[in-house]
Amino acid sequence: MTQQPGRPQAKPAPTIPESGRLAVQLWWAMVVLEIIHQIFNVVISLIDPSAVKANANFGDTRGVPVDDVITVAIIMAGVLGIGIMVLLAFAVYGYARNSGWKWLRTLLVFFSVYFAVRAVVVFTTSPTGTAAPTALYLIDGSLQILTAVAGVLGLIFSRRADAVDWQEGDGGDGGSPVAPGR
Repeated sequence: MTQQPGRPQAKPAPTIPESGRLAVQLWWAMVVLEIIHQIFNVVISLIDPSAVKANANFGDTRGVPVDDVITVAIIMAGVLGIGIMVLLAFAVYGYARNSGWKWLRTLLVFFSVYFAVRAVVVFTTSPTGTAAPTALYLIDGSLQILTAVAGVLGLIFSRRADAVDWQEGDGGDGGSPVAPGR
């Protein structure tokens, strides 16, 4: 392609190694699946808020619309969870762009491990005495497990040598970056 006069030359897109690309795709899947899980969690809690009521100590509730307070609390918890996933989406975007901010990778590693631990808990719990359909719990649990699998696989791919070299800034050629002053 020839350079046209008067137009700035486009910078070539940074080449991301296959391991890094797979890590980014898996982490995007993790974020999307977790947002869907948050929505299911809100729906299940709104269908049967008895678990929330059982864990709350309202004391004297004269004049307080307890059901309205619980509904708002459930929705706000869902909004907070989705907000955290938006922050995580920015971390995935920054990692994919190789922004140089090392805390983004740390944040992604933390959530990958968190989702893995949470998936273990999914296997040890079961819904009892709820008005919500069991199918919703089945779908929600499956979403949590898939989120964990995507997160852990993203973590594994991000720790491969070519992805680490790419993140460290040496272009993935195996050499170390040139130190200043050489």
